[in-house]
Amino acid sequence: MEGVECFVIFVYGITNVFLEHLSEWGGRWVAQDFEHVAISLLFIGGGLCGMMIETKAFRTTDDSRVNEQKASLQPGYSLNPIPAIIVLVLSTILGGHHQDTTEATMMHQWIGKLLAAAAAARSVTYFLIYISPPTSTTPSRVPSELGTSFFLMSGGVMLMASNKDTVEAMIANGLNAMLVATVDMGLIAALMAWGMGLFVVRGWAEEREERYRMRARKGGLV
Repeated sequence: MEGVECFVIFVYGITNVFLEHLSEWGGRWVAQDFEHVAISLLFIGGGLCGMMIETKAFRTTDDSRVNEQKASLQPGYSLNPIPAIIVLVLSTILGGHHQDTTEATMMHQWIGKLLAAAAAARSVTYFLIYISPPTSTTPSRVPSELGTSFFLMSGGVMLMASNKDTVEAMIANGLNAMLVATVDMGLIAALMAWGMGLFVVRGWAEEREERYRMRARKGGLV
């Protein structure tokens, strides 16, 4: 999974280099544009590092004895810290990102807090998996990943809402950053509840279908 996350980070970094200047297309580059490009370079470099860590060539050597020892010690899961590190660094950058208005500054502070919480939750996941490695290929359902998902989605929506036009509309209508953050987290919580509810209904339906099949077999219908 960490390999997929690193690939997404890498691709986003590449596209972000060309997208950062769209609002001033054809105009001069300012210091803030170069700051955004530097963040893109962080994504590109971090994503590449993470993907290389996930490759077999990085994990093994030409020494067969060492390979055998590594194979016996390899738990079958990845503790690649690169995605969590990138999210943590990004939270610090965005939390202190210079803005022209108070509302935009507060929104970026919220983004920084949410992303930092996501990185912390992922670190808890690594710790739990390290002390209790999974014994099967099925999802281990580490509870801390619920927090990671919530904080990442909330931070992402907050980041999308912090664009210049939206902030100006907020100020014009007398809205504040706290309202946006509260609505954001409430909607994400409701969305997660909806998604989890679908899985609950699916599990209930599968269990009911299995009971029906068992009764049908006993009754000689199948």
